[in-house]
Amino acid sequence: WQQDVLGIWQTEAQLPTACLTVIAALNKLAPLTATQNWQRFDNQLTNNSNEFSELSTRFTGADKIQFDQYLAFINNAQLPTETWPNNDRTRAVLTKGLLALAKRDTTQAENLLASVAMNYSLSTEQKIAVQSEIALWSLVNYQDNAEARFFAVPEKQRSANLREWYMRFLFTQNNDSNTLAGFEQLLPEQQKEDRWHYFQARVLERLNRKKEALALYQKVSQSSNFHGWLAADRIQADYALCPIEPLINAKDLKSLKNNEGIQRAFMLWQLNEANYAIWQWNAAYKSLSDEQKPKAIAMAQQIGWYDRAVFSLENTPDNQRYYSLRFALPYQQAFKNAASRFQLNPSWLMAHARAESIFMPDVQSSANARGLLQLIPSTAEAIALKNAIPWQGAESLYNPDINIELGAGALRNEMNSYPNKGYQAIGAYNAGPTAVNRWQTQRPNLDPDFWIETVTYKETREYIARVLAFSVLYDWRLNNPIVPISNRMLGDFNTSRKIKFYCPKVSTKP
Repeated sequence: WQQDVLGIWQTEAQLPTACLTVIAALNKLAPLTATQNWQRFDNQLTNNSNEFSELSTRFTGADKIQFDQYLAFINNAQLPTETWPNNDRTRAVLTKGLLALAKRDTTQAENLLASVAMNYSLSTEQKIAVQSEIALWSLVNYQDNAEARFFAVPEKQRSANLREWYMRFLFTQNNDSNTLAGFEQLLPEQQKEDRWHYFQARVLERLNRKKEALALYQKVSQSSNFHGWLAADRIQADYALCPIEPLINAKDLKSLKNNEGIQRAFMLWQLNEANYAIWQWNAAYKSLSDEQKPKAIAMAQQIGWYDRAVFSLENTPDNQRYYSLRFALPYQQAFKNAASRFQLNPSWLMAHARAESIFMPDVQSSANARGLLQLIPSTAEAIALKNAIPWQGAESLYNPDINIELGAGALRNEMNSYPNKGYQAIGAYNAGPTAVNRWQTQRPNLDPDFWIETVTYKETREYIARVLAFSVLYDWRLNNPIVPISNRMLGDFNTSRKIKFYCPKVSTKP
C-alpha cells in the first residue's frame, strides 16, 4: 500500500483532502525523501496546479529555503537576492510566477520577463507563453499599449481567445477602418461564427458599406440565437426559429414506464435523493435510443425535474430545437403576479430564472445564493423590508413563490438603477453594480451590443446575451407579442413593432 500511495501522490495533480491523512501515515512509516518531495513539486508545476501547501512542512534545511523562495515567486513574484540554480525546475517556477503576475500587473510582468529570461535562459515557448498572458490581460483591461503587446506575440502563437480579445479591444477604439481590418486576424473557424459576422456587418454599416453589411445581416439572421435576432432587427426581418416537439405515443409511454432505470431515477428524485437520482438517470439515459431520449426528458419535466433538458440533451442542432423541453413553463402564475407587482415583463423574469437555476427551486451556489432566482439571503431580506414583504428567513428562499417575488424585486432595483439600459441591469444582477459601473466608466459611449461584447467577465458577457435571448423565447412560449431583442436590450417593451417567427428554407431537417 505504501508503493500505491506513493505512486498516487507523485502522479496526481490534485488530491482529495482525505488523502492527506494517508500520506501523513506513509511519511511517518517511511519518511519521504527530498528527491520524492521535489518530484511531487515538479509534477504540480507540470500539471499547472497551485496545491503546494502540502509540501511546506516536508522539506528541511537548504531544500526548505529553496522551496519557500520558489513559492514566494509563484505567489508574489518575489525574487531572492542570491542566484537560483539555472535548471528546468527554476525555469518552470519563473514561468508560472510570471503568468500569475501578468494577470495582476502587466507592466511589472513585462519588465521582470526581460531580466529573468536572460538570466535563467527561459525557452522560446516559455517566453511566448508569458508574452501571450501579458497581451491578454492588457487587452482584457483595455490598456493603451495592449495592441503593441498583442502584435509582440508571434502570429502562429496567438490563441483563439487572444484574437477574440483583440477584437473587443478594437471595438473600444472608435476606429472602424482598423476594426474592420482586425476581423482578418481571426482564425478561419472564428470567422464562421455568427457573432463576428454580425459585428463585421455593424462596422461595415457604420462605414456606409451598406450592401456588404446587408449580405452579412441576411446570413446571420438565419440563425436562432442572440446575434441572429440582432441581425434580423438591423434589416427589420422576422426571427428564425424551427422548433420540434417530442411526441409521446402509447408505445413510447409503455416502453419508458417499463424502463426500470428511468423509473427508479424518477422515484429517487421524488424522494428528494437528488444525487442518487442523477446517477441512476445518467446510467439509464445512455441506454435509450435517440428517439426515446427527448421523450424521457419530457416525462422528467412532468415531475418537476426541469434541468434534465439542459444537462442531458446533447448539443446538436436538432436537440437545440426542442424548445418546449429546454424552456419549460413552471410557476407561471407566480411569475405573472411578481412581474405585475414590480412592473416587469414576465418573459424577462422567467428568462432570469431559467439562466440562474433552470427552475430548480432547491439549488444553492457556493456564494450561498439560493433558489430559482439565486438570491443571497441578506439581499433578499433587504428587498423584503423595502417592499413590505414579510421576511421568513433564508430557508424560505427555497419556496418558489417567495423566491420569485423577491427576485422580481431585486431585478426591479437593477432596472431602476440603470434606466433605459436593460442590458446593464442584467449585468448588474449577475456581476453586481460595482463591476457594471466600472465597465461603464471605462467604455461610456459604446452602443449596447458592442458594450455587451466588451464586458470583461466571460460569465456576465454570456449571461446578458443568454437572458435577452431566453426572454424572446419565453414571450413565444407564453404566446405574448414578441418584442424585438434590440428593444429588450434597453428594457423597452412598449415598441409598436412586433416580431413573428419563421423557419428558414435552409432548415430542411424534420
